Amino acid sequence: MISARTARIDDNLGRGTDGSNPVSSSDESATNRPAYVRQGLFGPTVPTFWTSNPAYAQVQNEHVWQTAWSEIIQDKETLQAAAEKAFKRVEEMFAKYPITQT
Repeated sequence: MISARTARIDDNLGRGTDGSNPVSSSDESATNRPAYVRQGLFGPTVPTFWTSNPAYAQVQNEHVWQTAWSEIIQDKETLQAAAEKAFKRVEEMFAKYPITQT
């Protein structure tokens, strides 16, 4: 029988792995578990892209893409219209933070 914590590791592919969970298991079907745990606990911490780019940080913080998805699903917006609106908003944000070549 698989414990709830072990099932959680398998379900979320190692994201949110905690060190207190014994990862060695007799479950032979979980061959991916050691790699995910090794990466989750001992792998390097890599910052997300938007920590280096204020324009994309604003895109992420305002949930531009998720808003477009919501408009498509809830408001029955066409894919083209929702994409155009999202890209227009992204262009506005990037215009505020020009990237200069040095």
